[in-house]
Amino acid sequence: MCVLCVLCLLCLCLHFQIAFAERLHGFNEFEAQLLPPDCHGGLIELDGKYRTEMVEYRNDCTLSGAPGTEVEVFGEIHFLQNAKLQGSITFHGVKGPRGPTQKKHRCVDVEGSLEFVEPNVEFINCGSEDTDDGGGFYVEGEVILREGRVVARGCKAQWGGGGFIGEGLKVSGGSMLFQDCEAGMDGGGLLLKKGSYQQSGTSNVTFVNCSAFHSGGGMGLWTSNFTQHAGHLSFQKCVARHG
Repeated sequence: MCVLCVLCLLCLCLHFQIAFAERLHGFNEFEAQLLPPDCHGGLIELDGKYRTEMVEYRNDCTLSGAPGTEVEVFGEIHFLQNAKLQGSITFHGVKGPRGPTQKKHRCVDVEGSLEFVEPNVEFINCGSEDTDDGGGFYVEGEVILREGRVVARGCKAQWGGGGFIGEGLKVSGGSMLFQDCEAGMDGGGLLLKKGSYQQSGTSNVTFVNCSAFHSGGGMGLWTSNFTQHAGHLSFQKCVARHG
């Protein structure tokens, strides 16, 4: 083969590589769109990949995710009223844009109550040692799960590594899994401040390899109102230094 032909082939290959790289770069940019800043009509429908540094929803709001929806959380998603998480959403805690020393925040903060609606929702690596309470999610009111799947994995906070619930947890179906979560004080997987723990139906709540420095390696209860009518509750390899 002549030298000129070889050079032409090399140039053609380089052209296709550059074109493919540009197309891939543009595709990734398109996928990582900003999470909508407003919840008009009380519903935000998500489909694809999103990112957010800090967003605040002032009214009752539902985030509804299509299969495969992912959200990279650099700050936190803050609901000032009640919230619903519906469908398939994976929240990834990510360090902020100001360098490697920037700490990760909790992923979801709800000032009212939180209901999971037919969920396949995951909180992955949310929060840090500097997060006060609720590494994956913080809820002032109650949390309700009737069906579906909720997972908090690799999340951290001082109180409630995977989640912090202020007013009570009601699980009548579906499953909740807290795995590899850590608390600097109480409630490695979950901390329930007051209200009641109520479990019934065919529900399954599981804590795996969670830890707390003080108490409640799997789940910390600051309330004595615990009711399990049915369902399955299990703790596997969870530890706390003081109980």
